[in-house]
Amino acid sequence: MIAALSVRRQLQKRAESERAQHSGTSDYESEKVGRARRKYKRRECHHDPWAKEFAQILMGAYYWLVEPTSIKSEFGNGLENTAWSKMFRNDQSILLMMMVFRLFNCMLVQTYYVPDEYWQSLEVAHHQAFGTGYLTWEWTAKIRGYLYPAVFTVLYKAVELLRIDSYAALVTLPRVLQGLLYAVSDLYLYKLSSKLSSPLVGQWTLLCSCLSWFTFYCATRTLTNTAETSLVVIGLYYYPWTKSAKLSFENWKFLWIAAISVIIRPTAAIIWIPLCVGHVFSARRRMWNNFILYTFTTFLFGMISLRIDKAFYGEWTLVPLNFFTFNISKKISHIYGTHPWHWYFTQGLPFVLSTHSILLLLGWKKCKNRSLQLLLVYSVLIYSALAHKEFRFVLPVLPLCMHICGYYITVLHQDRVTSDSQGKEVSQSISDEDVRHHIRKLKEDEKVGADRKDADSGLTASDTADSFSETEIIEGVRSRLSSKQRQSRHLFPYLTPQRALILLLLGNIPMMLYFSLLHQRGAVDVMKFLNTESRTNGNMSVLFLMPCHSTPYYSHIHSGVAMRFLTCEPNLNNTESYTDEAEAFYNEPIKWLKNEVVRAPCRRIYSHVVMFDSLEQVVERFLNKGKYRSCSKHFYSHFPGDKRKSKHIKVFCR
Repeated sequence: MIAALSVRRQLQKRAESERAQHSGTSDYESEKVGRARRKYKRRECHHDPWAKEFAQILMGAYYWLVEPTSIKSEFGNGLENTAWSKMFRNDQSILLMMMVFRLFNCMLVQTYYVPDEYWQSLEVAHHQAFGTGYLTWEWTAKIRGYLYPAVFTVLYKAVELLRIDSYAALVTLPRVLQGLLYAVSDLYLYKLSSKLSSPLVGQWTLLCSCLSWFTFYCATRTLTNTAETSLVVIGLYYYPWTKSAKLSFENWKFLWIAAISVIIRPTAAIIWIPLCVGHVFSARRRMWNNFILYTFTTFLFGMISLRIDKAFYGEWTLVPLNFFTFNISKKISHIYGTHPWHWYFTQGLPFVLSTHSILLLLGWKKCKNRSLQLLLVYSVLIYSALAHKEFRFVLPVLPLCMHICGYYITVLHQDRVTSDSQGKEVSQSISDEDVRHHIRKLKEDEKVGADRKDADSGLTASDTADSFSETEIIEGVRSRLSSKQRQSRHLFPYLTPQRALILLLLGNIPMMLYFSLLHQRGAVDVMKFLNTESRTNGNMSVLFLMPCHSTPYYSHIHSGVAMRFLTCEPNLNNTESYTDEAEAFYNEPIKWLKNEVVRAPCRRIYSHVVMFDSLEQVVERFLNKGKYRSCSKHFYSHFPGDKRKSKHIKVFCR
């Protein structure tokens, strides 16, 4: 009986749809279309082109998300003809849209991620521009290139000349600059996906990238990984993907973009080496010419890198070689933690991709660009071969994952658009024997439940059978069977583009907000408090009793305040029984304070002491003798992730 009622409802829907086709649109849809048009006309009468564009975008987005059936009747099939596509009419519109989005991104991210965000970029730039700043062991060991910090040095100098070197300007402008660079890479991600597949794939890929919580979390941070990712995406667009492509000036751009990315972060070579080798040997007739061009480009940008680093270090330094020697040969990076080889596959990528990982797995077989997939697998395997692993290290391969996700959603979209025409073909292919068999089952159900009424409609199966002719019932059964066959072709037959979008929103927006607004925000808030204190206290001095590099440093103070933190430099000189300063403190806190602070030859009485609140009871005697009182408390994180850290950061003042 239930099956018969289902057929009846389906026949009713078909009748309503036929009536809607004859009358244009249904009353409900007509009312919505009329409302949207009236709103659009009210905006249009202001004669503001920007308001007109914005109204068109809102109207297209409304129809796409809320009433997808109206899109088909009002605008044609798919996103291509909707007002939503107005944003993608040219490169300038996309770039403007992404610049606004990344500026919003920059304002929303208010937390601390990893030390390199400050200590390997802003701190170095502040040291060069203003003379105050701490250079970590990486700079004394000469394993870092100066090109990336030099960009912020120029920015700081410009801010100083304009006399706007306030706390807000020094903290915000570098992140705005990085965010604008990532907005450019967003444009090129759209162009890359459009080039490899279609503009519709490019639109979905860009949307997937914007909804990626980890991309949002890192895109505006002053990390070399973020700059590396931006340049890799731009370079991939200019890369000649087809074997017949000549190495013209347009394609040659990818060479110098790749060279700059490697100068900024040598790990970018992991992606570029197989692509460059493959391109050199793909065209045998031009192999020698390509080899000469590659050699010339490598030499040119190698000399530029050497010259920039010589200006900073004072001598000729081959930074990529030092980087490889310390991190691979000497395994210095192992002191910061190691993980098993499968960590990126089992924890790293699933965590940073969140619900994107579902679309990535579903779209892996659907995607037809095997070169991109091989590049993705190869890169992750190379990253996995390195013992020291971090989430941010896979940032350059996330755009490749976004392309596969965007491709799969496009497949879902095209299946939805073509479902009606395919449904007719499938319906005609169903044999009469299958239809008769299904009708016999309906009659059996009718006999069993002849006296049972439907809870909603109050109709019996006999009522249903009498309401329609035999021909109508046969057509309804045939339509129902064809629908089941179409759904069986997909692993998740009920997954639509709108539901995929909801899946991405549910899996990414909460993480995006938590990690951008709450997680580890105390490390930034405490420096803002100390900056305010330094303006009123001319004799201020600060002691950080925290794990090394737990907060930003002079780049967020911007004054000559005397500060000290617990260092954690590796044993570069192979000293026996070596213990770094942070380890020595946490092993015996009171003893270290007596030797290094209270009884030190150059004794300094610090006006402020900063620590995690879990350490307060351990050093309580030191605080009482120094007459320190708690003057500020800042939330750090619900999940500190380190036994030496806790939920809050406290500042003690004399």
